[in-house]
Formats: sequence, structure tokens, C-alpha cells
Amino acid sequence: KRHEQVLAHPRSEMRRVLAGCPEGKPFFFVYGSINAHRPYTADSGKQLWDIDPDRLKGLIPGFLPDVEDVRRVFSDYLGEVQAADAMFGVMLEELEAAGRMDDTMIVLTGDNGIPGVPRGKTNCYDLSVRAPTMIRWPGNVNAGRTIEDFVNIMDIGPTLLEIAGCEVP
Repeated sequence: KRHEQVLAHPRSEMRRVLAGCPEGKPFFFVYGSINAHRPYTADSGKQLWDIDPDRLKGLIPGFLPDVEDVRRVFSDYLGEVQAADAMFGVMLEELEAAGRMDDTMIVLTGDNGIPGVPRGKTNCYDLSVRAPTMIRWPGNVNAGRTIEDFVNIMDIGPTLLEIAGCEVP
């Protein structure tokens, strides 16, 4: 039941936006999930997403103690990441059902890594800055392309303005 509740909101939001947007007309939609932000529900990774903290033994970054409490934090965080992924999935399903996948640019970003652990969110270490940035734009961005350079999501705004034919301040 909780999975259905998590997915209901992004599904209804995408349906709402698509219903108000005539076919062939561009639209702009931002969905800001807060899933991977604290506070998490304790042990939600295990209870909702079947991510057993004990299965994370040996996978915790070496500068952190590989102990139960740290594995529980990572389990809950990874559960929230899975929830965000599932939410994104239902929005893609709605775009597909509406026949809008091939004429839609999709930009998915995160703004930081895991919060609440040393070298995590608000620090400039790999664990905090390795956040996702994915773009799907049929005919313009090649599928499967990987960029290892440091990317700043502040660059996305001017890029979108340029694509829309607007003057970039």
C-alpha cells in the first residue's frame, strides 16, 4: 500500500500537466521530490524497499565505520532513492501513454549526495557531489552517453533558455 501512495502523487501531477497541455504544444514541468532528504522514516529501507542493512556489509565507504547504525542510514537512504526512481518511472509511463515521449526533453538531476554522514551533503567530497544528472532528448542527446566531468546544475537554466530561443541573461 505504501508503494501505491508514494507513486500516486507524481502520477496524478503528470496527468494534470498533460491534460492542460494541448498536443504539439511545448510545456515545462518541474517535479521536486524530497525523498532523499532527511528525515527518513527509521528502517524504511528495509520495511518498504527490502534493503536489508546487513546486506550492505562491506559496501559502506571505507572512511565510515561499517556498523549497524551506519548501514541502517544507508539502507534508508537507498530506499528513498528507489522511491524517487519509482516516482520518475510512473511519470515516464504517463508521458508514454500520452504519446509525448519522443517530443519531450527530460532532465533529471539531484543536487547532492547522501545527507547525515561525514563527507556527505554540504561537503565537497565524492560522496556529496556525485549526484545524478540525466538527460533524455530524442534526436539531440545520444542514448548511453556518459560524461565524467563535474557538472553544475545551475548551467541547466541558461541551457533551457537557449533551447527555447530566449535570450540568456
